[in-house]
Amino acid sequence: MFIINGKRSTLKQQLDEPEFQSIQQVIVGELKAIDMVINEFSQLFDIQESEVMEFLSKKKEERQAYKRKTEGEGIKSHETNE
Repeated sequence: MFIINGKRSTLKQQLDEPEFQSIQQVIVGELKAIDMVINEFSQLFDIQESEVMEFLSKKKEERQAYKRKTEGEGIKSHETNE
């Protein structure tokens, strides 16, 4: 489901970019199709948007914590190499 949302975001960005103007109708059709799939999955698996947003928020926090940790370790290992 999260991959589909990523693809949807990419299509939304492309919709606003001038280099995709010639295929704008195709992009609109793909967006409608993806929205239908998202709605069907949401109904089929009883997925609520709030659950998706909560999951994404937790993943973002995990990535930020990991990034802070690895950046801190990088500084420590650099200092010990001198």
